[in-house]
Amino acid sequence: MKSIIICFFISVLSIESFSQLQPVDITERTFKIAGMSSEELYFGFQEGDQIVFTFLEIDNKPLKEVEIIEMPSSSKYMEYETRGFSNKTVNVSKKSIYKFPFYNSAISGRVCKIKIQRIPSSEEFKNFNTNVIWKTLYDTVHYIVQERYLFKIDTTLVNVCDQMASVHSSTVMSGTPSRNIVDFILPANTISFSYYIGVDEAGKKAYDEANQKFLNSTSQHVGKIPPYGPLVALALDGASFFTSTAIGENVKYHFLSDYNSAQNFMYGLSFFQYKQGDVVSDQGRLSFPNQAGRYYIGLYNDNIKQGINVNVKIIAVTVVNIYSTRDVAKYKVTSKDIAYHE
Repeated sequence: MKSIIICFFISVLSIESFSQLQPVDITERTFKIAGMSSEELYFGFQEGDQIVFTFLEIDNKPLKEVEIIEMPSSSKYMEYETRGFSNKTVNVSKKSIYKFPFYNSAISGRVCKIKIQRIPSSEEFKNFNTNVIWKTLYDTVHYIVQERYLFKIDTTLVNVCDQMASVHSSTVMSGTPSRNIVDFILPANTISFSYYIGVDEAGKKAYDEANQKFLNSTSQHVGKIPPYGPLVALALDGASFFTSTAIGENVKYHFLSDYNSAQNFMYGLSFFQYKQGDVVSDQGRLSFPNQAGRYYIGLYNDNIKQGINVNVKIIAVTVVNIYSTRDVAKYKVTSKDIAYHE
């Protein structure tokens, strides 16, 4: 009988002791929630705590949502369209972090005053630390993508013109024009071309000498692409093995822009050109990035007695980019902030 009385006495003392624990203030603050936005507060609670929550909208305007959530997503209490409430309590079944979200769906702001308290289950947890700390966690995800890349570049040399054109003398007695047109077609993907223009035997001699110099040189192109060696070196590298000569019959040449200019040239009218010369022999390299099509060279003989034969050689350089695909390892780093309680 004495032991029963003692146990009862101890139980009564324990209950009395628990009931005497006063609420511990966690936070009491006033803050404004902008229109169409939300605010969140986070606090840690000990197992056996009782949360005491008071809310008031200062201007007596409704707030769309006020909630108490046990993290991560267990809703313990919620109020809709509330202007305020006092001393709402939530029992804490386990040590956890609680979130207090406030959502304002109105266009205008809301001024809120809150007070959050906890009643500890025993004196032992009276000074429980409710502060929450945040840590950033990073997650790296590896994946494979198909990537298009430049596999190789195909460079091709195209002999677009190797023509001997006759140009009569300029005397009116001959009854024939002292002009002639040589046309040529640049293929697709042309980036440049080299040309040689030589008149009669002097022009042929100048070309043969350039070809011999090329064959005797250390050029990487020797023996690969005969018989247009010197023009190949000029087209690819800009290296010239030609020597200009002024001895012999001359020709006036014009690289013409279009068909109309070619026609005007033949009739002695004004025309558009992008290169000209008055030479016995001449050579050069012109850049024509992706300018495929038909082009014209106008030849004019100013000798009033003697006709001339003009050798026109043109080598075009075409470049085609060949693409392929390959697997490329990529990674993506994502981060998120996690609430922790000490």
